[in-house]
Amino acid sequence: MVQASPRRPRIGIALFVGVYALLSVLMFDPKLYIGGDNAVYLILGRSLAQGTGYRNVHLPDVPQHTDYPPGLPLMLAGLFKVTGFSVFAAKLMVFVFGLGAMAFIFLIMRNRFGDRTDLPLALILSIPMLINYNHWVMTEIPFLCVSMAAVWCLLRFDEGHAGYIWPAFGLALAGVALRTAGVALVIGILLMLALRRQFRLLAIFGGLVLVGAVLLSLRDTGSASYVTRFLARNPYIGDYGRIGLIDVLRRIWSNLRFYSFSVLPHAVTPVFLPGPVATVLAWIIILPMLVGVIRRGRRLSIVETYSLAALLVLLLWPEQWADERFLLPFLPLIIIYMCQGLYRLGRGWRGWVPAAVVVIFLALNVYSLQLQVRTAVRDNRAYLAGDRYAGYSPDWRRWFESIDWVRQHVPEDKVVLARKPEFVYLLSGRRSFCYPFTDSLDRVHEAVLRSDFIIFDNFRWTETGKYFLNPVLQEYPDLYDVIHQTGPPEFYVLKVNHPS
Repeated sequence: MVQASPRRPRIGIALFVGVYALLSVLMFDPKLYIGGDNAVYLILGRSLAQGTGYRNVHLPDVPQHTDYPPGLPLMLAGLFKVTGFSVFAAKLMVFVFGLGAMAFIFLIMRNRFGDRTDLPLALILSIPMLINYNHWVMTEIPFLCVSMAAVWCLLRFDEGHAGYIWPAFGLALAGVALRTAGVALVIGILLMLALRRQFRLLAIFGGLVLVGAVLLSLRDTGSASYVTRFLARNPYIGDYGRIGLIDVLRRIWSNLRFYSFSVLPHAVTPVFLPGPVATVLAWIIILPMLVGVIRRGRRLSIVETYSLAALLVLLLWPEQWADERFLLPFLPLIIIYMCQGLYRLGRGWRGWVPAAVVVIFLALNVYSLQLQVRTAVRDNRAYLAGDRYAGYSPDWRRWFESIDWVRQHVPEDKVVLARKPEFVYLLSGRRSFCYPFTDSLDRVHEAVLRSDFIIFDNFRWTETGKYFLNPVLQEYPDLYDVIHQTGPPEFYVLKVNHPS
């Protein structure tokens, strides 16, 4: 296990970050990640680098982007100015942030546990999710780095190093510029300062937050803003209206169950799918966490206030967005409380309780990691041998094949209607938009008429095409011609026949 002796901190941190780097390299995937967010970040970064502005250039009317904070696109724009547009370079940038995140996690664990950090550090290193996300062009790993740096600065501030409060403030604001959920860190700092009655610092940081909120709001003028979607019953289907008090309580209960018994055990050890075993693992995590929280008592630090704010954000977030990636930046906090609880239950790190529990999780995670490493190495070999779609599931392979066909056969000035328009633009250069998620045939029909071609998907993870788009195609069979069909699972490219 990683040694964290105070006498050799540099050796410990180098070993810890080095092992994480090695695992990240073994599981590195040079291909485009299938999450739509990463395609949008890449598009925005390229748009900024080219001087087009912070716009959704993949959409036909090229509107101002209003959903995501500009932090990651701005970093990508700076990178692309140097390297040119490169998905691989963007992945390497995230990789570097991952190494930084691990360095600060090491320092935080050492601050919290002294020279007995072996168990929490080993557990952190074994979590596959922290390694997998280290090559996806998403905000999770950059935010993890920034947030952990802020937490470490605030812990140093608690030790009497007053100057560390200012970089902590800056890092917290940078976190919100990276991702909206970064507001949890801001709330945590405000709460910490308020509880300690440090009103001067509270006023300064509150003023900075207010200025930052005003600056960010200047770009947030669209109806599809994050705030609007946050307040919707379903952020993807506006027809369902806004949430009320009962909806808020239902959302909290739904998220509490989902994160506790589905996301949490799978995030810490992804061996078991939701079910009885995962529920047992969840309680093995949660009960020591509760003991760890109680053990802290009134000794409040940023770890405690940030954890409370993070819990509130997770519970209030739309349940349709609930996913393990929203838990990722808070995993170090979970491991801290879990290990503190195990320490208490085992009455010292030499007790058998903490060691036995962590060894169980380590064994499960090592098993999962070796399977994932073997798969990654196999897929990368196939990719280097010429298979551009190595590692993608059959439906995603057909999706990318359809886009490639569009790139080769559809004129550049044509508009494509598709489920994932950001991928269509990123890989083919054709502007694209998604059909509306509504039961109104007229609105979907109108969307079809605004397009020139359609990619009718057959994804296994969603049936929105069958549910929202297919009724219009069935209602108006003369509206289109099938001009391309993939192998199974069948995806279709349709040419829209506009009325003369």
